[in-house]
Amino acid sequence: MPEQTCERPQAIKLALFLLTMQCLSFARNIMNGYQLSATMIPYSAYGLSQEQVEAKALIAFHQGNFQELYRIIESNNFTAESHPRMQHLWFEGHYLEAESLRGKPLGAVGKYRMRRKFPLPRTIWDGEETSYCFKEKSRVVLRQWYSQDPYPSLPERRQLAEQTGLSTTQVRHWFQNRRQRDKAPETK
Repeated sequence: MPEQTCERPQAIKLALFLLTMQCLSFARNIMNGYQLSATMIPYSAYGLSQEQVEAKALIAFHQGNFQELYRIIESNNFTAESHPRMQHLWFEGHYLEAESLRGKPLGAVGKYRMRRKFPLPRTIWDGEETSYCFKEKSRVVLRQWYSQDPYPSLPERRQLAEQTGLSTTQVRHWFQNRRQRDKAPETK
């Protein structure tokens, strides 16, 4: 029975979205009469809610229509709550396009290059710079802790992971790498 209560809101959202799609085609017909380009107008102008715009982006992603996905993301403002989902679609779309062109999966370096080549648009970016996928706020916290104690215990690493939004493994590796970098000039 709990499964039905979870699926019901999703079904309602889908029904609303499909209803809106009928209105959208009507709006596009009107726009064509005025010779306006649909790519110039965000979906919010059609009266779509953010959930419906996100659903449209998700459909474009799963249909492999990446140009439509990018257009949706670039032309609509999203709340901070939906940024991670839209960022994931943005990057995964670019990864899948690159993989289909190359005929093989992207490795970590290939994905890093794609993120640099196609940075997040302002509509889904929180404005914080990242360095090797670590946000500046996280790096500041880690550097401050490192200056006090370069060997944090497991509970301290868990606390740092919670503060920074990183995994405990990422925190552990950051400290290992930092200790190694600090040690390297001394051995030369």
